[in-house]
Formats: sequence, C-alpha cells, structure tokens
Amino acid sequence: MTGSDYAELEDILRELRAVIRELEDISAGIRGGFSGIGSEYCAQAAEAAAQRCRTARRRLEGLDTQAVNAAWALRQGKGGGFV
Repeated sequence: MTGSDYAELEDILRELRAVIRELEDISAGIRGGFSGIGSEYCAQAAEAAAQRCRTARRRLEGLDTQAVNAAWALRQGKGGGFV
C-alpha cells in the first residue's frame, strides 16, 4: 500500500465513524421524538445499519496492511514466494 492508499483508508474510516454517529443520532431522535406504530421499528433499523457500519469499520481497522502489500506484489509479479 502506498501513502495515498493509507490516506484513503483513513478517509474511509473517518467517513464510517461519521455515518455511525449520524445513524445513532437518527435512532435516538426517532426513539425520543416520535411515538406510535412503526417508530420503534424505524429506530431499530437505523441502529442495525449503524451496527453493520461498526462491523465494516472494525474489519478495516484490523486490516493487515503487510498482507495486503504481499498479496498485491504477488498479483503484480513483483513478489517472491510461491504462487
């Protein structure tokens, strides 16, 4: 991965954090500001979307960039090892 790849990964992580905060705010707003049929369902849907974003964020944060570099080099015919 190049420096720009790392920067793009950080941008993606930053955007995911912002989306998660917005979805959490939406869920809390629905729970606190609305009542009636469907409001709880809507709040749960927003929270489920936030949870999927959290999962994606954790996976990206746990990305082994060294493994990515090695795999990329092998695909490009630049790495050593067995193919």
